[in-house]
Amino acid sequence: MSFGFHRVSHAESGPSVRSGGNFAGPPFRVRSYAGATARVGARRPDGSLVTLGDLPDPAARWTLPRKRVVVECVDLGLLAFGTAASRYRLTEEELGEWRRTVTSRGRAPLLWPERPVRIAGGRLSAGCAEIDLDARQLRVDDKQVTLSDSEWTVLATVAEAGGGIVTNAMIMAQLYSGRSAVAGSKIIDVLVCRLRRKLGVEADRFRSVWGRGHFLSL
Repeated sequence: MSFGFHRVSHAESGPSVRSGGNFAGPPFRVRSYAGATARVGARRPDGSLVTLGDLPDPAARWTLPRKRVVVECVDLGLLAFGTAASRYRLTEEELGEWRRTVTSRGRAPLLWPERPVRIAGGRLSAGCAEIDLDARQLRVDDKQVTLSDSEWTVLATVAEAGGGIVTNAMIMAQLYSGRSAVAGSKIIDVLVCRLRRKLGVEADRFRSVWGRGHFLSL
């Protein structure tokens, strides 16, 4: 079963097709390509209804309630994971982190989450930036860029995801797993800022998604 999403005006949509997210812009209507019998709604354990029309806009700011709706639609069989992955640039690892966070009502998980690893070793290019995962080197415009160990860890962790989004918790796991002293999560913002400066003309390839994490545009 597959679904298409298109924006409609408020006059066209009416209250029955409004999205549950509180974001700017027109709501979404869910258009099913599987016929009139396609399942578009389900009951939560508390008896309330969740529908595909509640799915958030991919460009919306990612809050816990919006993540919860995606998790519910996938887990209740309304939305195939492949469709969610394509629409939201979502990996299985990130969905698992969302599911654990939703279950714990927003508290950080006790265990570091797994991260997506789609590229293991070798070299990859992002414009005029070349990342050598084996040699632990970054070159921009054929000039080697010096990175601290922490900066390299952040860059390699995001690069190895192969374009998938890597959350701050996943990066923290790579920086501090097994250590007794752990810095605050704001350290990720600092390291990302440093990395963007060092990427120079290719800084925009290291992208961040509010409320979710970071990815490398290859």
